[in-house]
Amino acid sequence: MQMFPKPFRCPPGPYERAAQIAHYLKHHGKGKSKILILDPNDSFSKQGLFLQAWKALYPGMIEWVPGKDDGKVVRVDPATRMCYTTFGEHKGEVVNIIPAHTAGKIARDAGLANAQGWCEVQPSSMESTVHKDVYPIGDACIAGDMPVYDMPKSAHMASTQAKVAAGAIVAKVNGVAAPEPFYVNTCYSLAAPDYGFSVVHIYKVENNKFVYIKTAGGISPLETPPITRRLEAEYANGWFNNIMADSFA
Repeated sequence: MQMFPKPFRCPPGPYERAAQIAHYLKHHGKGKSKILILDPNDSFSKQGLFLQAWKALYPGMIEWVPGKDDGKVVRVDPATRMCYTTFGEHKGEVVNIIPAHTAGKIARDAGLANAQGWCEVQPSSMESTVHKDVYPIGDACIAGDMPVYDMPKSAHMASTQAKVAAGAIVAKVNGVAAPEPFYVNTCYSLAAPDYGFSVVHIYKVENNKFVYIKTAGGISPLETPPITRRLEAEYANGWFNNIMADSFA
């Protein structure tokens, strides 16, 4: 699996995908397979929890190579399935390339995106900073200072941003002040069907900037009984059903 630098959609996504591939291989007679993650980033979302899960569930199957240890891929040869890093080369039976992410073509063509390919927004309303009455949300937007991108590009965050935008639009139509916005992210990851963990982020707006409220969120503990991981896997299914109903019902 070859990746590009942050930001990208669903920060823990590639690492969760590695666990799910390992789970499939382990339970389909391919437990001696090796998954190599070549990553230009030196850290990733829920890193400690993922490393712990990989070691417990798939010992020796998943290796993560950060950028500082020559994890940055500089060239890929599709014909030979060879990935070349600055100093090395790695051949895979299957190579999953994750390209650099940007806002979608429609946003870029409409002039909503900046030079880095993302749509800048007003923290108080999610309104575009370059086109009035346009509200880019979710993966398309920058929700944090460049180049930090503090707010994760997750489904839950997109849902919250949509609600903030809707509230701001209704307030504008009615000629009243927009409600004070708060942004919430809940992100579950499954390392196996019965092994889950999560993180919660809460943001507010101060001085026209997104501010992460450190004391309001949290992440699953590293040291916890096995029942906690099983329960979080169940909670993940409940979260999915609820946000789908909330978004599309």
